[in-house]
Amino acid sequence: MIELIKTVLLVFIPTGLIAWLVHNMMSKYIDQQRFMQLQTKSQSNSKDILQIKLQAYERLALCMERIDIRQLLIRIRMPHMSNNDLQNALMVAVQQEYEHNMIQQLYVSDQLWEIIKAAKENILKLIMVESESLNPNANSQELADNLLKSYMSDGIGSIQTALKAIKQETRLLL
Repeated sequence: MIELIKTVLLVFIPTGLIAWLVHNMMSKYIDQQRFMQLQTKSQSNSKDILQIKLQAYERLALCMERIDIRQLLIRIRMPHMSNNDLQNALMVAVQQEYEHNMIQQLYVSDQLWEIIKAAKENILKLIMVESESLNPNANSQELADNLLKSYMSDGIGSIQTALKAIKQETRLLL
């Protein structure tokens, strides 16, 4: 019986030790493989996130260009429009452009988003102020001229400020 116990101990102790060592080595190997996969995935995600953020900045820059009064008038104004028609069309276009790009706020700083909102609000305010004193049924050329004059003297600043802020924040990413 003692011989049997010795034999069992001589067989099971080394076998158990080997099994324990193999288990530890395999665990470490599997952990290392998981770590490498996570690191690769993280690097891939970083590249994807950077690409998404850059696209957000591009879209916001395009948004600012599209709500620029000069661009709006080129795209929207028709010779037969009244002041009231032009005012409404401009305000709808600005609001739609803004709403179309609202999701981009997820990818930019809060400060930049506030600058974007302020630029949009300034454009809407400019349209409202310039429309107030005009005959709503008169030809829209008068409103277009007034908007361009006011925009060139005051309004252009908010769009340019927003574009500069977009460029600055984009440079921080690169």
